[in-house]
Amino acid sequence: MTSSLIVFPVSKKLTTGGSTWEVTTTVTTISLTTGLYAKSIGETFLGDFVSGQANEHANIILWLGIGGELNLDADAASTQNIDVTASNLLIVGNGTITFSSGVSGTNALRIGGSNNKWYGGHIKHSGNHTSVSRLVWLEGSNNRAEGIEGTFLTAITPVDGEQYTGVAFTVTGDSNTVKGCYGDDVGTGVDNSGRYNFIQENSFTRYCRIVVSNSNARYHIVDGNNGDAEGKGSGLQGCDGILDFRSARFGTFTNNKIKGCGEHGAYLQGDGFVWDKTNYIEDTHACMIKVGAKPTGNFAYPGETLPTFDLLGEPDVSGVYACTNATIEPRGRNCNTAGTTDGVVCLQTNIADIQVNNYYIQDCPVPVNSIRSLYLESEPLVNRTALANIKIGSGVIIRSGDMSLACEVGLYVGKVRTDGLISTYASDTTLTNAKAKIEIESAKGIVLARAQDAEIVGGTVEYVSKSTGLRNNLKGVTMTDQSSTKGGDFSGGRISEISRCAITWTDASVEMIVDEVVIFRANEIDITAFVGSYPVQHVFNSTFTQRGQFSDNTIRALLSARPVRLGGSISNASSNVIINDGSVDWALTIQAADTTVIGNVLGAGTVRLDPASSDCFVVQKTVSDAGTGNTVIST
Repeated sequence: MTSSLIVFPVSKKLTTGGSTWEVTTTVTTISLTTGLYAKSIGETFLGDFVSGQANEHANIILWLGIGGELNLDADAASTQNIDVTASNLLIVGNGTITFSSGVSGTNALRIGGSNNKWYGGHIKHSGNHTSVSRLVWLEGSNNRAEGIEGTFLTAITPVDGEQYTGVAFTVTGDSNTVKGCYGDDVGTGVDNSGRYNFIQENSFTRYCRIVVSNSNARYHIVDGNNGDAEGKGSGLQGCDGILDFRSARFGTFTNNKIKGCGEHGAYLQGDGFVWDKTNYIEDTHACMIKVGAKPTGNFAYPGETLPTFDLLGEPDVSGVYACTNATIEPRGRNCNTAGTTDGVVCLQTNIADIQVNNYYIQDCPVPVNSIRSLYLESEPLVNRTALANIKIGSGVIIRSGDMSLACEVGLYVGKVRTDGLISTYASDTTLTNAKAKIEIESAKGIVLARAQDAEIVGGTVEYVSKSTGLRNNLKGVTMTDQSSTKGGDFSGGRISEISRCAITWTDASVEMIVDEVVIFRANEIDITAFVGSYPVQHVFNSTFTQRGQFSDNTIRALLSARPVRLGGSISNASSNVIINDGSVDWALTIQAADTTVIGNVLGAGTVRLDPASSDCFVVQKTVSDAGTGNTVIST
């Protein structure tokens, strides 16, 4: 069959000078491939050409150029890139446009213009994801692509160091929508650049990235997208499930399901984004979620001022741009299977005012850290900005790695339930966690590494390790298996206060030393396994300007002949209850100066004022070795 021209008479009514004229004109239309059927607004129908031509490139361009309502109801092929500028197109149908493997370059199909709508159909490329940068590019605003397949017919064969390429759908401009699109073996499913773009319910298999929002993306909504990378991303650089580039702003991520990424489930940068608990990530090679920003290469719309912060996370015009004002609620399983030091959730440098809430991290067996905010070792020290104002809300970590946190100032951790350790660890040894507050529901243990003036509140753990911390406080913590091998004692000035805690000391022969703890008050201590003298020893350093307090504690030491010894500069040793058996000679031994000893209840034995004590005021029924210069009231 050969091509033919079809001529249609078209009647139109024209009005001039108050009169109406009916004019008949002739419209010449160019027929296209069989099955490529177009219907224009003027009810003009196009005829058919023979299908199966070697190259239908020109016909497709003509078809798109007609505009109006177009119906793609059969297959077409092109051996060249298609580039048109058109607006107000409406394309429907279920046909397929296939590009040959030789089509390469920036785009396979580009439609530049606005208000275009494309529903259904299939766009395929016989090559792989490296053939073209974009399979379909809608360049303009108010465009919509819905229910379209975008696929590369040659499977992805990634190699180490290969960057992601081959975007299935790209929208550039404002108020665009990509909904319900899908495909296989793509580099990226959807690439979003602009403001108010809506990326919803797209699904891709064997992808490197589902959605990328570039640095000039603003107010984008990424909702209900699904993908199973099937491990195709392994070994690639930049094969995260979802990526927001640095300086992208105000993105909202909901209901996305990401599986099998070669690197991170999501790599979120920029400002003011929300990743809520309806998202779910599993089977990632690296982090479940990585959050970060870099100090250079940021995009700003005209008239827009990007936030900058100083070292402490305070607004400062001379500061470095930070990822800030964001909320993430990480949920998923089996992530960071490569065991990278980034951990499952990684909060990088140059960020401030980040909240991590409602997290549920399950079955991540390999990772070093479940939630880790770290200082990047690779960055030059001069460019390194500390984290500030990091809020970790309530959440659960089960059958996974430890929780490691570092924040220069303003770290708050809500009620955590985990079967791992919680560590205040900073990989930069020059920095500390200043005045962090951590609330615990339950954990295996607490490691106070490089934490200064931190407060640990509530919860049940096996042990607490003072590690390299300084002047930290424990309040209301239950320690079920504290020992010299698990966590150690509390000496060395690393702990400033221990109050309302329940401590089970399990060593039978090693003392629990609480030297230099300023306040040791209202604690319950079970030390019933210890055999010998002085299982609890508190010798506060007399050179300190402060004086220690050891009061209102209940101590069970059934096998110890001399349960408690206090020395140094103890100001108050009152209202303690010491439970022991009848073989005890001295229940409470004072070797301190200027100490008030009132209202202690002793199961057996006496208060002994060692000759080292002086100027003590003691109200006690039985006192041994009253010493010199002490005031003793025995009634």
